[in-house]
Amino acid sequence: FANVCILLYLSLNLIYFSYTCSCDGYTNITESWRNWEYYGHISPGYPNDDAKLVGSWWRFTGIGGDIVVKGCVIAARGGTRATIYIPSSEYPPVELPYPKTATAFGRVNTYCNDVFMQVDIVRCPGGFYIYRPLNHKALHHQQLFV
Repeated sequence: FANVCILLYLSLNLIYFSYTCSCDGYTNITESWRNWEYYGHISPGYPNDDAKLVGSWWRFTGIGGDIVVKGCVIAARGGTRATIYIPSSEYPPVELPYPKTATAFGRVNTYCNDVFMQVDIVRCPGGFYIYRPLNHKALHHQQLFV
């Protein structure tokens, strides 16, 4: 029984440690092409790819603000073919002791959910959000934009 309690204690501390460190251990992204009003086809390197973001914590800052778009955006905006958005209902309203896993969607052709991916979201002290993409469904089809 003591071993189970110690293991549970260590597990909870690791979860807490992982969460608290994510608010300190993120990387800022300020690339202007991430603004959803930026026309993608004129972006250098179009279509840009976010596969390199998977598994790490990111804070989006710059001209577009510091939160990922909360509603469907027409295709080919920002520096990509499918601008990813995270619905408002997926955001944690308060700071939580763990990341909230959310589903992000993107429009490639007709529908606002042509592509999707999982993203961890944390609301940090100060009210800003950081994001950790957990997967990347299709090359050149998924970017996080502000």
